[in-house]
Amino acid sequence: RQAVLDQENKPDNEKKSMRQIAREHNLHHSVVSRLANGQPTMGEFNMGKQLLTKAEELVIIDFLIGMGKRGF
Repeated sequence: RQAVLDQENKPDNEKKSMRQIAREHNLHHSVVSRLANGQPTMGEFNMGKQLLTKAEELVIIDFLIGMGKRGF
């Protein structure tokens, strides 16, 4: 996102295209375009589908580790 936003402040003769930015970051140009338009990344999108918060996940992990140490 930031690479595309940085282009807005540059003069027209120094601006890079979406494809050039994509090549520099090893991404498909459509991904760069979506990010520039404010759409979420796949990670951000998938975080919205989580059923548990990070804190709840950690509580469950600690509980399971404790149960494993007790032989369950």
